[in-house]
Amino acid sequence: MKQVEESLISVIIPAFNYAHYLPQSIGSIISQTYTNWECIVVDDGSTDSTATVMKELQSHDNRIKYVQQKNAGPTVARNYGVKLAKGSYIQFLDADDLLENLKFEKQLAVFANNAGADIVYGSAKYFENDKPNDLFFDIDLKATKTWMPNISGSGELLIESLLKSNMMVISSPLIKKELFDKYGAMDETLFFNEDWELWLNFAVNGANFLYHEEDKTSVLVRVHSSYSKDNFKMFVFGLRVCQKYLAILPQCKYKKILRPKINYHTKTIDQKITAILKSDKKKAIEMCNFVYQQTNIARYSFYHSVFKNFPYSISKLISLTLASISKLKSLIVYGA
Repeated sequence: MKQVEESLISVIIPAFNYAHYLPQSIGSIISQTYTNWECIVVDDGSTDSTATVMKELQSHDNRIKYVQQKNAGPTVARNYGVKLAKGSYIQFLDADDLLENLKFEKQLAVFANNAGADIVYGSAKYFENDKPNDLFFDIDLKATKTWMPNISGSGELLIESLLKSNMMVISSPLIKKELFDKYGAMDETLFFNEDWELWLNFAVNGANFLYHEEDKTSVLVRVHSSYSKDNFKMFVFGLRVCQKYLAILPQCKYKKILRPKINYHTKTIDQKITAILKSDKKKAIEMCNFVYQQTNIARYSFYHSVFKNFPYSISKLISLTLASISKLKSLIVYGA
């Protein structure tokens, strides 16, 4: 117990042009009641004053580390930070978000009292950019109850829950570093849903997740004008994760979860492509090419030729027909 409670925690913060938020995010680390930590900020090719801000922060606290890389995205930056980490536990934090000040102390105590735990996670709360004291439980800043399923354990129940949906934000858990050493880092080819894939990877390999809810242990997610997601690419990369785990988990019970998810993702992707097709055929073709490159689903390659050679009405009819055939095949073969 004493050994756990004295362990070094490595905080990994990927940063890209968020110099104005770093003092607050790192300030939430400095404010932790547990003080044995290192904070590794990986500058992902920022062009703002990140380097200057970090130099000032480092001058006041030698626990803060600063490294730079060419712009490659937050997933690559996080993996780089994990490679540099000296701690026994990993805490991810986005450069614009905050951690409540008891998170390290209380979650380490949970590890100390639960020897089999590999990941301890708690809730996420959301706040409007400049109002960190007004907290909600969803990104729309409306919910008063958490969306998280609050599931603990390992094996089938956990895997099934994770296959249905990502059950935590990336900064919610405190993670044993040995999981990365044993099972690998984030998939750097994923630009969205990389955290979901990481939790699935750990779960499939038998990691034990433990949900623990206690005051002042949440991650606080900032919602601001630059907080935007490319929903189309989110669905494409989500589809890729589903495909990957359909191959890894061939059991029928998992297929019954994954097949409807794959159908939902492809249906949404088709709708987004069709919506663009009428006004911008070139962009629709680019979208099809992107989906094919990422998923290797043949019909998206075929769409390229259809969209290029036929008018909108015929192109739409062909794409909808092929999508319906694909879904019907899934229902016949897999019952989902």
